[in-house]
Amino acid sequence: MRRKFAGNFGIRMERITRIKALPISIFIILFQSTFCGAVWAFNKFAAEETIIIHKKQNGREITVKTGNSIRIELPEIGSAGYRWYIDHFNSQYLELISEETGEISEEGKIGAPVMHRWLFKAKKVGQTEIKMDYYRQWEGLEKSREHFFIKINIIKNGR
Repeated sequence: MRRKFAGNFGIRMERITRIKALPISIFIILFQSTFCGAVWAFNKFAAEETIIIHKKQNGREITVKTGNSIRIELPEIGSAGYRWYIDHFNSQYLELISEETGEISEEGKIGAPVMHRWLFKAKKVGQTEIKMDYYRQWEGLEKSREHFFIKINIIKNGR
């Protein structure tokens, strides 16, 4: 009798496990379908490149495709009042998407240099440029300590 009970219990447990596992399996399938869809949508946009420009590329000429992004990263010492300011860019060819300032390192020291970042999107085929100046706002543009310039050739995106 005991063996029979153990056998029935084992079978019963197996059935319960299968029933409990069914909703979990359905959840995993739905989650994967949803997640894969999100990954696919993300990858659709990931085809758009972001070109990152640093201070050492000052004066250079770059080529980007329409729809691609250009991120300019320039260090500044905001604690001394020095900041980078956009002097010129043609909004017919480029769209300023965002501008932010963040720490360069994770140390978070007071007075440490920070990284100023601008994100532009190439809108239209043609040639344009971005000019920036590094100065204290209260001293004005004429007392700029540095200048940054980049020439941009925008070509048609062949997607």
